[in-house]
Amino acid sequence: MMPTDFELDRVLTLDWPALLRAAMSRPCDPAARGFIRSISRQAKKADWRPTPRQWAWMRALLDEHRRGSLADDFNPFEGDAPP
Repeated sequence: MMPTDFELDRVLTLDWPALLRAAMSRPCDPAARGFIRSISRQAKKADWRPTPRQWAWMRALLDEHRRGSLADDFNPFEGDAPP
């Protein structure tokens, strides 16, 4: 399910910056770190919306971050399918 405009704005404004800081300051899977940085760059474009796959990976990363378990071995891309 795709996010509403409100939900996407909330995630990108409140949650994603904290996730980016955590990914850059702690050990993190390089693919996940690259994805987090890529979303941060793309989100600056006014008309950008995540694809369904990107949104699923974003939610998986945020869930791990909220649990405090964004570890260096966590990889939402394993099997190339969203969780």
